[in-house]
Amino acid sequence: MSIDGQVASEQDVQLSQGQNRVTISPTVTGEGFHPIGVRVIPTRDTEPAITSASVRGGKPKPRVLIIEEREREGASIQDTLKKTQMSVDIRPPEALGTLPRLNDYAASCS
Repeated sequence: MSIDGQVASEQDVQLSQGQNRVTISPTVTGEGFHPIGVRVIPTRDTEPAITSASVRGGKPKPRVLIIEEREREGASIQDTLKKTQMSVDIRPPEALGTLPRLNDYAASCS
């Protein structure tokens, strides 16, 4: 598999006759569109190699704002969100009035 023209990963897979499904999880850095290419090379030269490409939009990690009255009150939810690759900010309630861009957050928890 290639992303932006650079090899991102290689993997050997066993395919059965008929339709097959192979899951790949590319990591795209940066927002915008990135060409992603996949090439299948058979071990027996029964047919020409199959090449397909698609375009995917890269999105930033979702940002979540946790509002906590007491320090470490939101620690468990923060840990859970970080495990799912989300960006987490923690603020006390009094800081809400000074946050200029609340629209940058996908969600907020209190």
